[in-house]
Amino acid sequence: MTEQSSSGLTQEATTRALRSKLENLETMTFNRDARIKELEEMLNEAVTSRDEIQEKLRAEETIRRKLHNQIQELKGNIRVFCRVRPTLTHESGEAEIKFPDSSAEGREIECIEDKGESSLGKEIIKNYPFQFDKVTSPHLITLVNLRCSLRQQSTTSSLKKSRNSYNPH
Repeated sequence: MTEQSSSGLTQEATTRALRSKLENLETMTFNRDARIKELEEMLNEAVTSRDEIQEKLRAEETIRRKLHNQIQELKGNIRVFCRVRPTLTHESGEAEIKFPDSSAEGREIECIEDKGESSLGKEIIKNYPFQFDKVTSPHLITLVNLRCSLRQQSTTSSLKKSRNSYNPH
């Protein structure tokens, strides 16, 4: 009986030891699972943050490229300005020039040429669009020239008056 009781005690001790090991392993597994979830959340946050930063980078890079191109244009690109003179009397009816609206940037004109009729009887109209850095219509030119000439006349007459006041002759 003592043998049975001693073997029973050793079995109980082994069972307790195994239960204790099992509890420790379960605790370790639970802690590892919690840590894995925590790391997965951190990874998801990092991926989301990276995606946002990449999107911002693309937007900023686009802005930088546009500004760089604008600087290059201002530095050294050839700028083309178009001034259309008023048509002369012998030029009427040859072609019509369509100017941009005053609300637009004023960068494009369109020459419209009326070719008459085709062999099928349809009217032929050809459009030739041209783009420039700036387009000035003949009406605006005449107003600007008028203002400039008025300014020059007023400064010339004021200079003459001031010279006459200093000259006793």
